[in-house]
Amino acid sequence: MGQRGYSRATTIQDGFMIGCYVNHTGPQLILTTVKSINVGNDWTVIGSIATANQGSVDLNNCHVHQISSGHVLAAFKNHDRIASCTGDQCWV
Repeated sequence: MGQRGYSRATTIQDGFMIGCYVNHTGPQLILTTVKSINVGNDWTVIGSIATANQGSVDLNNCHVHQISSGHVLAAFKNHDRIASCTGDQCWV
């Protein structure tokens, strides 16, 4: 599926598999979605979830999930940290 990153896949209601991974294309990170009709032996790109320039935001750990209506939800974990300071105390 993906050459780098943390790819994940799940079986959906039609028996096929869908998955997602981070695709590094030049300066861009692209959360890419894929589908397999042969139990993961081959994958076809079906679209992208989000795109960002490397270093501007962290797009990782994508996950796809199909709900009972048949709709597919996609999520990812953003590892960016923002500090908050009050006086001489800071939290990350």
